Amino acid sequence: MPRIAHAVSAAALLCAAGAFGADEEKLAVNHKAPALEVSDWVKGKPVTGFEEGKIYVVEFWATWCGPCIASMPHLTELQKEYKDKGVTIIGVSSQDPNNSLEKVEAMVKDKGDEGMGYSVAFDAERATNQAFMKAAERGGIPCSFVVDPTGDLAYIGHPIFLDVPLAELTAGTWNDDKAESYAKRESEVFSTLYGRDVSADDKIDWIESFEAEFPAVSKLDFITELRGQLYMQTGEYDKARAALESAIRNNPNFSVAYANLGKFISSESSFRMATLLDPNDKSWKM
Repeated sequence: MPRIAHAVSAAALLCAAGAFGADEEKLAVNHKAPALEVSDWVKGKPVTGFEEGKIYVVEFWATWCGPCIASMPHLTELQKEYKDKGVTIIGVSSQDPNNSLEKVEAMVKDKGDEGMGYSVAFDAERATNQAFMKAAERGGIPCSFVVDPTGDLAYIGHPIFLDVPLAELTAGTWNDDKAESYAKRESEVFSTLYGRDVSADDKIDWIESFEAEFPAVSKLDFITELRGQLYMQTGEYDKARAALESAIRNNPNFSVAYANLGKFISSESSFRMATLLDPNDKSWKM
């Protein structure tokens, strides 16, 4: 696979950085949402326009994107929760050298309604990607754009943060001040989690508070892996084992990354890393 979830996790999360208050040339919150120009509707009723009074989530993803796949169950839950409140979630996958209509169709079929319980569209000419992602200067996926009942963009960011905007939009309590504050909060969280000057202990505390604020985060395997790496740094090996084995069970391909990680840590930690996976325990294997 040309792109691995761990390699793009941090970059993908940059999508969550604040999008409020950008200049006029850059697509941002409070701008009119661009039109959807997709070549194929793989799942769900085609959306020909953003209907007044309705709320839409346009989420960009690809079949090779680990964080995108990890976000699918949460998007499915949100669609179920807000289906009767005028919310339509659309997963838009754009053509690229490693992403095709055939691959999207196969994944949608494999996931079914339980794994992808929302509309899915394919952007063969990348017109919608250009209109949304490039116009908003967003390079990482998954990335979601929320269209409010007036057709304006109310939120731009990672789909794990959709709970609050959707809850407040459907309640009619979302406003500019909340959008700005929320964007700053997301940026603050990730600058802390990936900051070089922040201790492992502080990052662990942040993850715990972060998960309490955004419950969907606890279901993302790369966050679980990050916690495992941090526990390795603090010497809490039992906790590291529990976190890493949990991530591996969710995505067995991560086991190779963990084995390689052991080469770059201290001899004692390397020994403990080598024993993280019990060779007699096959429950994590697919």
